[in-house]
Amino acid sequence: MITIADLFRLTSFKKLGKFATRWFDDSLRPSELETFAQGSIMILSWIPFFLADIQILLAIVLISSISDGVTSIIGIKFGRISIKGSKKKLEGTIAGIITTYLIIIIINFILPFQGLQSFEIHIIALFTGIGFGFVDIFSRKITDNFLNPVVTGFIIWIILIIFQFF
Repeated sequence: MITIADLFRLTSFKKLGKFATRWFDDSLRPSELETFAQGSIMILSWIPFFLADIQILLAIVLISSISDGVTSIIGIKFGRISIKGSKKKLEGTIAGIITTYLIIIIINFILPFQGLQSFEIHIIALFTGIGFGFVDIFSRKITDNFLNPVVTGFIIWIILIIFQFF
């Protein structure tokens, strides 16, 4: 629905009415006014994971919403060390890595990954957190709102496949 509303906003913005127009204007960055908003891009990146286990889909939804938010808040509020070539702060990225790790652990507690031992869950959580950090540090041309769910989701999926063979 958000993507459809965003597409409608891009093609027929004035037809939305004053309330909707003002709401969209206030919720978008100036750089997003002429393109898809970040939320739409993030939601589109979830599509491949509708075919995956529910734990993977839940993980990428929580990572893309909670970890990315924590990264921004901690980076803005407490960040001192800038990441070269970016506005991002190292403290925010570390907070995002830790949050991503914890999300995987919590998901396994609530909705366990079948057939995995505790150390395997920690391996998945560690590599997923590292993947989140790499995306946060190195994404320049493609928004991290798209790359974080894609990269972390495929990391989880690939590691689960590897563990099935061993």
